[in-house]
Parts: sequence; structure tokens; C-alpha cells
Amino acid sequence: MSPDEFVITIISLILAALAWWRLYSPLVHHRNAGRGGSERRLLGLAPLLCAAALLTVLLAWASSDVRNNPIYLIFYTVFGAAVVGALMFLTPLLGLSIRDDAIERCNVAAAYAASGIMLGLTGCYAGANIGDGPGWWVVLFCAMLSSAGFLVLWAIVEGAGHIAETITIERDEGAGLRFGLFAVAVGAILGRSVAGDWVSAQDTLVDFGGFMWPAAALAVIEVIAARSMRRGESGPAGDAGASGVSGEAGGSALPGLAVGLLYIAGALIYLGWLGLWT
Repeated sequence: MSPDEFVITIISLILAALAWWRLYSPLVHHRNAGRGGSERRLLGLAPLLCAAALLTVLLAWASSDVRNNPIYLIFYTVFGAAVVGALMFLTPLLGLSIRDDAIERCNVAAAYAASGIMLGLTGCYAGANIGDGPGWWVVLFCAMLSSAGFLVLWAIVEGAGHIAETITIERDEGAGLRFGLFAVAVGAILGRSVAGDWVSAQDTLVDFGGFMWPAAALAVIEVIAARSMRRGESGPAGDAGASGVSGEAGGSALPGLAVGLLYIAGALIYLGWLGLWT
């Protein structure tokens, strides 16, 4: 490793440790530790899924000097943990907090959404590792570009569809599932939009603009879904928001799950048509 890569590794280790501890220490220490269950298990599993997905991408599609070098595999995994962990601290700005909404309030809908966001941001970072490039700064540039696109599309969905209120106040598990799967699909598309061998920043921006349009289309569809599938303030969702008990029962989450799976299917079809990571 070069001196700058060694320094970045140390910084990434520190940032990753601080970020993920801040995010996940409430799973053990929050005041409602005796309540809930499914949201805690889901949030505990999500980072492991993110790490597995990232390692799969690195081993399959990263440059040969990364794929064949355990040190660089560790480096880019730790780097990714720092990047994704830091980005997760921006989620409260868009109305969703892992600590407050998913853990403290034992909100399964928020846990679904947060887990999907985590996987989506991991997809943004993973795609930045695809192909040959001159160094870690290229990965950072591409990851920030795709992640910025992710956050902008989320902000559009939030502004037009008020999805955070549906998930955090109405505790609509169908909406949480749908939005979580939307985040995964968008992250995969945006990650693909920055994948490939590095040529220049300008070429990367052109490719990103040319390949990311299905993610924007999904955002429009999610706005329509968020507005049309939202339940009223009275009835089950409103009662759940007042009592603090999840009001989404069994089958009522199925429409949201079905739409979310359509998002995933659409993303996979697009990636398959485009060429998964080539």
C-alpha cells in the first residue's frame, strides 16, 4: 500500500467504527430494549448484508489488483464502511432516523426503510469500485456522485410524496417495505451508472447522466405510489401513530411489498439489458 492509502485506511477505520457505533449502540442500550424484536433483528442483519454484497462486487468486478489482493479487499471494504456509515447520518435530514424512529419507537416500517437505504447506499459505493482506475480518489468521486444522486431522488420523493411521515408517524409497514425496496433498486441503478474503467471526470459525469434515468423514473413512480397508496389519518394508521403500536397487519403490507418487488424487477431488467457491470 502507498502512504496515502495507509493513511486513508486508518482514517476509514476510525470513521467507520465511530459511525456504526453511533448508529447501532441504541440496539443494546436504548430505553425500550425489552420491547420490539423484528426491527432490531432486521437492523442487526442489514450491515452484514451490505458487507456481503460489497465483497461480492469487489471479488467479481473490481480491478484485478483489488480482486487478487486481500489487503486491497480489506482497504476498499473498510473505506466503504466509512463512506456508507457517514452518509447514513444524513438520513434524519430527510425525515428518517434509525435511532429515533426505528429503534426508540420500535417502528418496523422505519426499520424496513432504513435497511433499504443502507443497502441502496452500499450499491452506490459498490458500483464505484467496478472497473480499473488510478486509485481510491476515483472510487470516492464516483461514490459521492452516485450517492448524491440517491439523496436527491430521495429528497424529491420526500418532498412530493411525504414518505417519511407515512413511515414514521403512520407506521405503515407497506410503505416502509415499498420505499426500502425502492432504495435498493435506485442504489443498484446509480451504482451501475458510475461503474466501468476510469477515463476522466467529465466522461464519468456524461455516463452517469446517460445511465441513471431509470432511477429518476422510479422516483416519479414512487411519488405516485406514495400519494395514492397512503392511508388516511383516521383508521388503523392514525390509531397506530397515536398509540405507538404498529398498526400495519399481515396482509395489508402486501400491496407495498408487491410494488417494491416490481422496482427490484425493473432494476434487474435494466441492468441485464445494459450489461450488469460492464
